[in-house]
Amino acid sequence: MVLQIRVNNEAPKPGPELLEEHGLSWSLVKRALISGRAGFFEYTESDIPGARGMGTLTRVVSLLSESTKTGGLSEYIRIDDHGQVVFLRGQNVKERFVVMTGDSATGTAVQPCTMSPKGSMTSKKIDINIDLLGGQPSDMLLPASTGAFTSSVIPDDDYVYTWFLLFYIDGMTGTVRSEFSLADEYETMSDGKCQIRHYEKRIILPDISREDGLEKLIKPVDPTAYDNGFEVSRRNGSK
Repeated sequence: MVLQIRVNNEAPKPGPELLEEHGLSWSLVKRALISGRAGFFEYTESDIPGARGMGTLTRVVSLLSESTKTGGLSEYIRIDDHGQVVFLRGQNVKERFVVMTGDSATGTAVQPCTMSPKGSMTSKKIDINIDLLGGQPSDMLLPASTGAFTSSVIPDDDYVYTWFLLFYIDGMTGTVRSEFSLADEYETMSDGKCQIRHYEKRIILPDISREDGLEKLIKPVDPTAYDNGFEVSRRNGSK
């Protein structure tokens, strides 16, 4: 497990700085997570099952998706991969990331899992990670250009590292914990779904407290902005 990356025995770089190396700014990710938290607290037990989780995730993904068009996430494009939203980085660096909700271990020293088991699209991405890292995936996956006869041949554009932007919202305190991590191990469940169990690299991001909301990211209105120049005199009731 790698929480921080050391370079030449220097002090480990902080999470936001490491995130920048992957073409993401912490300020953008933070805004997306705060938006997701706002959605999280809009839902109640009266809503349909799963509505809170899906609504929260949708807000995070939507803000990041919009940022691929407005410039905040200009190095990435959004791709809908069989129902899974993937953010693919440009031609120079072959990597992508997926946003998922994690369990309570997210952003801590403990290896986290996703909040719920995932499907084959996730396990295939992790298999590619394992192969790129020099390990042995459960089902050998090689880029089509190699010409190798394999049980699963995938396009070159799909043969890239997949990182996972995991986040967890503490319903009691409102704190959001998150990390940007490279999964390299999963467990296959009885129903065929998978549960991520280990990450080769983990970039732990700063906690977002309840008080650290959107109001701190919006410039306060200047109270003199609507000053019309008139002076108002107070009446004291005397004649």
